Amino acid sequence: MHIITVTTEPSSRRGGIEKATLSICSGLADRGHQISLIYFQAGDLLEEYQKFCRKLVKIENLDIDKKKLISSTFNFLGSVLRASKQLEITDKKNTIVYVDDYIHCLFAAILAWQQNLPSVFHLHLPLLPQVPRKYLFAMKLMKKFISVSHQTKLDWVSSGIKDAKISIVYNGINPDFFQPTQDLLAVRKKFNLSIEQKVISYIGRIDPPKGIETLIKACGLLCRENGQNIKLLIVGRPVNHSSREAGAKYQQSLQDLAINLGIENQVEFIGHVSDTQSVYQVSNLTVIPSLYSEPFGLTVIESMSCGVPVLGSKIGGIPEILTGEFAKGLFTVGNAQELSEKLQEFLEWREKNPKLGERCRYHVIDNFSLEKTVEGVEKVLLQVIK
Repeated sequence: MHIITVTTEPSSRRGGIEKATLSICSGLADRGHQISLIYFQAGDLLEEYQKFCRKLVKIENLDIDKKKLISSTFNFLGSVLRASKQLEITDKKNTIVYVDDYIHCLFAAILAWQQNLPSVFHLHLPLLPQVPRKYLFAMKLMKKFISVSHQTKLDWVSSGIKDAKISIVYNGINPDFFQPTQDLLAVRKKFNLSIEQKVISYIGRIDPPKGIETLIKACGLLCRENGQNIKLLIVGRPVNHSSREAGAKYQQSLQDLAINLGIENQVEFIGHVSDTQSVYQVSNLTVIPSLYSEPFGLTVIESMSCGVPVLGSKIGGIPEILTGEFAKGLFTVGNAQELSEKLQEFLEWREKNPKLGERCRYHVIDNFSLEKTVEGVEKVLLQVIK
């Protein structure tokens, strides 16, 4: 099977979707399938794609701008035709277009239509309040959809996509890459953290829907009751903002919140980190305080694979991961008081429940391995081709 995937920028800075798609494509290549990547802008993951891709095709236009409708449509169609030529598709019966983001689906759909190929949309994102009509049009051309959780499927079915067209395949990771540390003291020294500190981590986009305010407020309540031996690491950068200045302004508002709560010394913004494993390893807990219907949350399984428990908002796909005993880590969306109480309950798990980290890791190995994800995606793609 020849799988053509489309992205804006293959970069780890764009978050979990890019990492998930890279892992899936690499896994499919390991299973003997040919992968071609169409991309708009180079990123730090492009080198990884080069290791297994049949073709890498850089395009100049990925979308149509309604403000420049005629010229952008002309340029867009030109990019589609040039990409088609560079791909050198020889076996259309065994070729499929695979896309992971609605902003890529128009290009993917038109390319598939032009080459008479089937296309599949992997739903990693939540349903937008208003999906632009051009993307709704593109989605109608899609042969099949893959959802990363049951809740995400329900969200998209409400937009008009037929239930039968959506298959569910949970995200997965390689547990060999995300492993518990064997020397907590050593990894903490890298971050200038003492072994006595209780470290709470957030890893993700610095954007309002992620609920970082809730986490900072919860840490403020926690510090008020338990002294100052708490450290909150906020890892990531602003992404979905109207401008770079708007993103910086939002991050500053979070820093101001910490100052107003008197915990500026306990909260540290450390920007983008490629080696997220080390952040999980130094942590006592990882928190996902999302305010929106988080489709899945790779952070949850990455942290648990490193043997670090997770507290997460009771929304979206998060409750589908934190099941069984781990459901105790769920809290009401936006409730800082409840999150503070959960932090208090779980921060000392290493002393009170030392086997919890090991159970976290086995939960991921048993239910959310990358091998299972690749197998599930492969099954859907093969069904569509047949």
